[in-house]
Amino acid sequence: MIVETEVLLIAGLILLITATIQGTIGFGSNLLAVPLFAILDARLLPAPIFIATMAMAISTAARERHNIQWTVVRCVAVGRVPGTMIGAIVLASVSVAAMQILIGALILLAVAVSARSLSLPATRRVFTTGGLVAGFTATTSGIGGPPVALTLQHLSGPALRSTMGASFAISVIITLTGIAAAGRLGVDELLVGLALMPAAIIGFLISGPLRSHVNQAQLRTAVLVLSTSAALVALTRGIF
Repeated sequence: MIVETEVLLIAGLILLITATIQGTIGFGSNLLAVPLFAILDARLLPAPIFIATMAMAISTAARERHNIQWTVVRCVAVGRVPGTMIGAIVLASVSVAAMQILIGALILLAVAVSARSLSLPATRRVFTTGGLVAGFTATTSGIGGPPVALTLQHLSGPALRSTMGASFAISVIITLTGIAAAGRLGVDELLVGLALMPAAIIGFLISGPLRSHVNQAQLRTAVLVLSTSAALVALTRGIF
């Protein structure tokens, strides 16, 4: 697996922008970056993007650690395990073209879920189910945020950001284990992920002073629109 320098630079710029968005509104990094990575070079998925954004998730959780809802984090982690196992089985059996189609379809589904203001009860069962779905979608496509975010809509901004960050920081270990079991995580993927990590960290640092100045509703809408466009392109490339 040899990823060209030009590809890494473009991917780094994408991550810098999307990490800034996630640090500002609490979600959106992988939802926007994954379809763009699929178009740019499918080898960037799914392991490298998880490795690259791990430090950002830990930093997000630490920045607002007093707002973390640990009951939610534990339930999501429990659900991630079977979801990841199912996802690993699927991941081990798909081609690059099939992966692009799968990514496009899952992102369109994730956008639809994110766009709907569904009111789910704040129960352990709901949080665990969200973790199960997230485990599958994260392992197969690199997108695990929307299923969890849907169950956390009752939380305030700081609680949502910190809880999502803590959940991702713990769940990424489970997800990477599943990806490795599917034969999609080796030294090359690790090195690419580490090379992209500084971009995600810089994006997180930029997001700090922006949180109180950005119109989060408009930015959220822009993320969903751009993600939809990128998903359609990835889907088209996988089919044709």
